[in-house]
Formats: sequence, structure tokens, C-alpha cells
Amino acid sequence: MYRLFRKKPREHRITSGQTRKEETGQNGSGQNGAEQDGAMKEQAGTIRQLAEVPEIYEAHIEEENITITADVTIEVPETDRIPLMDVRSLPYTEEELEKLQEILKQEIGVGDWVEQSGDDPRTYESSDGVYILSLGAGDRQKPPMVWLMCPGISDGTGGGDDPDDLSGFSVTGDDRKLLQAELEEKAEMLLEKMGLENFCLEDARWRRLSVSEHSSWSMSEQWGVRLYYRRKIGDMEVVNDTGEYSLPGLRTQYVEFLYREDKTLLAVKDIGRESVTDTREYAGFLLPFLAVSQIFEQCMKSSVTDEDMTEMGSHTYLAVTEVKLAYRREFKGQAGSQDGGGRLVPVWAFYGITEKGYQDHVSREAAIFPIAAGQGKETLLLTINAEDGTIYGK
Repeated sequence: MYRLFRKKPREHRITSGQTRKEETGQNGSGQNGAEQDGAMKEQAGTIRQLAEVPEIYEAHIEEENITITADVTIEVPETDRIPLMDVRSLPYTEEELEKLQEILKQEIGVGDWVEQSGDDPRTYESSDGVYILSLGAGDRQKPPMVWLMCPGISDGTGGGDDPDDLSGFSVTGDDRKLLQAELEEKAEMLLEKMGLENFCLEDARWRRLSVSEHSSWSMSEQWGVRLYYRRKIGDMEVVNDTGEYSLPGLRTQYVEFLYREDKTLLAVKDIGRESVTDTREYAGFLLPFLAVSQIFEQCMKSSVTDEDMTEMGSHTYLAVTEVKLAYRREFKGQAGSQDGGGRLVPVWAFYGITEKGYQDHVSREAAIFPIAAGQGKETLLLTINAEDGTIYGK
């Protein structure tokens, strides 16, 4: 075990776009303190060295019911220590909600908002009847929220067809990449207007849009892309657990935009607004990555349930696509409460694609299907506390 130099805790609030600045040593000021701090950093080494993190995570594990493969670069911040952050729900003021109303009105080009409900969240309808806007200031029971939607258009399942089937989408290849880049630029400008400058793009998913007519949903010939944004502090992203190992109500602030192919904004979500405060404390001992990878592999083996094991001819294929050191929120007090606050701690986040194969009567692979939760797309498989190996959401 090694010890990292910790400064006396002192609160320091991070504002949008602000980066962590170098500190002077507590044992002295000026050049002498800086030299002592620099010497300790040199002795400690980088996080990659301290946690014995290789450049590549490689694995090929074949068991009766599951095959795990990995050959990915491990993403680690180039730093010698990881700051710990406190997070707390940050309710909106009346002035902030009024400003957001105006920003979104200009963004979608509507004349005005007509109040539909004065409850919390307050609900408004656009003057043309196309959009619904819900604004919640937030309190101890409810998270702050901004939610703009078109009630008649959705990128979810409609009419029984697969919205992920893009075979009929005429914009393909480089043209689709160019269009997506333009939409991402529009989203980033809107993020800045809304005061969300410390968020980065997590994922982008094109889907076929469904429309509602006479209380019935059906697939249209319209297409849209949903852009998912997560908070980023320095070089580390903040992850939210998803899928099998997640627990409801434990997500940190997240932001989403839905754009139609004609660049029309269809939806905005900003749920769970938070303040982030630098504690001036740092993560202590970090587990060697070998131990972390073994925990991950064992969890994935155990995820094959008894039902799966008895299902004739079934076999799970798990391909790891990404591994990174990130932040995850640990709640203080009662988990999921809006006033308990929490702390961002370092975790190892493993992403991948999970599929299931079936064999025929002569043990030949007959078909491979994506697991329902991921639908053949990359998902967050597991997060593991980098300090003590805690498995979150299991």
C-alpha cells in the first residue's frame, strides 16, 4: 500500500468550464512548497504505474455457457492522483427557469408558451400545439428537471417494428457522419446556452421515428438521432449504471437531445441538476488492475443465470469494447434521496456487447442474437470501485 499526499480539506466550487488548478504545498508557500509537492508527485508516479495498469486489456475465456473476449486499450488519465468530488442536487431559481423557457422558445422557433399546469413540475404547451415543456425547480423529493418533447413523435418502439432498423434511411456513409457532426455542433451550442459546459458526448444513436395518430403509434419515414451527454471532470467522465447491474433512482445528472434528420429539435432532457464541489481530498490506495479484471470476469461468469444454463444449447458471447477509469456517484445517507448528496469516486467502467448463441441438434451454431438489454449495441456492463473493489448495482 502507498500513501498519497492529501491537503487539508477545503471546499472549492467548480463552475462550468473551470479546470482544476495547481496548488501550493501546505508545508510551505511559494517555491519551497511547490518543490516539495513536485518531489512527492515524482516519487508517487502516475495512476497507470501505481495501479499497474497495462496499455491493453486482453482476455479470451471460454466456459460451458459463456465466452468472454477483450482486446482494448485501457483509458487512464495522465495524472498522479484522483481528486474526490462532492455532488448535491442544485434546484433552479425562478429566474433560471424563465431563462430556460426563453432559450428553448427561441431554439424551436415557437411564438410563446401556454401554461397547462402550475404544479411542480410546471407544464407548458407551445402556441402551435407541437411541443410540451415540463420545468421542475427540484426539492428534497423531486429532482430538478427540464424536459421538452413532441408528444406526437418518438424514437421508441411503435407499431411493432424495430426502430433500430436503418435499412430504409437514405442518408448513409459519409453523408450521415457529416449530418451527425452538424447536429452535434447544434447540441453543443445549446448546451452552452443552457449553462452545461462541463458535459461531453457519451453516445449517438440513429433511429426510425414513430408518430402518433388517433391514439395509435406507427413507424414513419422520418429518422432522428438521440445524443446522450454525461458530465466530465478533467479527463474523467461520470458514468451512470445501466442494464442488469443498475439500481433505479441512482443516476447522476444526464442530458439528452433528439434531432430529426432535417435538423429540427424534437426533444431535450436535463434531469437531476447538480452542483459539484472539489473536496481537496484524493483517492488513496488503488487496486491493481489485474485484481479488478478478475473481479469483472468472475461477475460476468456469474451473470449466466441458472435459467440460462439449463436452456438447451444456449451460449452467451460477451465482447469487451471499452475499459476506462471514470467517476461514479456514491450517495450519502439514503440512496436516491435528493437532499443526501453524494461523492464522486473512481471506478473502472467496462463496456461491451452481449449476444446469445443457440446450437442445433448436432451442436452446430445455429444462430446468434443480441441480448435484449443491449440490442447488439455497446452498453455499460459493470462498474467496480477502483479503491476497494465494490461492485455497483449487483
